[in-house]
Amino acid sequence: MAKRIKRDAFLYLEGKKADFAQCSSCCLFDDGKCTIFGTKVKGTDSCGLYIPGWYAGISNAKRVTPEEAGYVQAQVRCENCRYGGDTCKLYEQLNKLMPYTFDLDIKIKPKACCNAWRKK
Repeated sequence: MAKRIKRDAFLYLEGKKADFAQCSSCCLFDDGKCTIFGTKVKGTDSCGLYIPGWYAGISNAKRVTPEEAGYVQAQVRCENCRYGGDTCKLYEQLNKLMPYTFDLDIKIKPKACCNAWRKK
């Protein structure tokens, strides 16, 4: 039986502050601008690259754990994924099983990757 997908496939993070996972509390947020995107963002916006800012009272080296970041020791390209091929079999399954929840583009490229990757 294949290993089941866990929450790391969804970049699940936990926090206690009211503005947790919002741009305003991210260390990449600088005066209304995202230092990664290089564009203006609102403090109430959010993305999957969130890293708690200075207010969190934790060292720079421990803001996000490897588990929270979905770290794996593997080459996580679609060509190496058990769902890979010309289309993503996981995306196809999700679209089929939950059509009112998912509308995923199933076309993938061999060198692409996502955080739902699983070893063949």
